[in-house]
Amino acid sequence: MAGTIKGMTIEIGGNTAPLEQALKSTNKEINSTQKELREVNKLLKLDPSNVTLLKQKQEILAETIGKTTTKLDALKQAQAQLDEKMKNGGEVNAAEYRKLEREITITEGSLQKLKNEAKATGDQMNKSSVDMEKLANATKKVGEVALTATKALVDFTIQGVKMMTAACVSAAAAITKLAVDAGKAADEINTLSRS
Repeated sequence: MAGTIKGMTIEIGGNTAPLEQALKSTNKEINSTQKELREVNKLLKLDPSNVTLLKQKQEILAETIGKTTTKLDALKQAQAQLDEKMKNGGEVNAAEYRKLEREITITEGSLQKLKNEAKATGDQMNKSSVDMEKLANATKKVGEVALTATKALVDFTIQGVKMMTAACVSAAAAITKLAVDAGKAADEINTLSRS
């Protein structure tokens, strides 16, 4: 990659194309990912714990960090070449050199901001995962309590049915015995009345 910054020719990797032209595609890619990142951030304002959006944000940030790092490396390499040129007595446009230094500072700041945002997003993803795990555990506990309560109700109902069945059997036996005894008594009355 190489570049000309208004009167300064910078060679990077043997390529003598202008630095701004060489960084043009990198800047375009960074702008594209920044636009996508803004869209995801808008949606996260509506649902900050959406794990899918947080994952997308992490992926976009990682991509943007990579591209910004590439840009910073190219800028620093260009600066190193200019430093070497000045060291060997070559002339460099001072205003353009300062412009390059400012661009490096801005890019370093952007890179640090992206790294901080990626860390914060990672922390948010971890928090959301923990919250989801807590919700799953709470739901599991509610299910276990409901299952225990249902089992107790079924056991209580079965015991109630058994007790009612036993009472009905006892009552039926008592009624049967009463009917048999009544029949015997009526038979005895009938026998006595004939004699």
